[in-house]
Amino acid sequence: MKKDNETSKDTVSQSRRRLVKNAVVAAPVILTLPSGAAAATASAFQCIARDQAVADADPPPELVSAPDGWVRSETNCTTTTDADGNTILQETGDPNDPLCYKLVRFDLEGNIVSTGGGPVTPSCYASFG
Repeated sequence: MKKDNETSKDTVSQSRRRLVKNAVVAAPVILTLPSGAAAATASAFQCIARDQAVADADPPPELVSAPDGWVRSETNCTTTTDADGNTILQETGDPNDPLCYKLVRFDLEGNIVSTGGGPVTPSCYASFG
């Protein structure tokens, strides 16, 4: 007949075996979880590429008098009219001139660029900006 001390040791040993067995089964699952940062970067890249493809198909104007569906920065402009009666905005940067909104361009990594790149929508910008 076993003593209480031996019974208790057997119970502890069985518990340890169960713990090790479960840990060995769960370890591969834990190690194969995708990185949240990698998934977010891939999602932002796809968003930027999609918005730039839309803009390539139907290019938005560089300057507008009111915010629209693209990320823009505030600046100041003068307004003129061409021979056909179309309104033309020209950026002046003079704070005495009325506000207008200039298109902001981004590269595929989400950096603001002065040349190249393309525009993005505010919802896309929220995913990486």
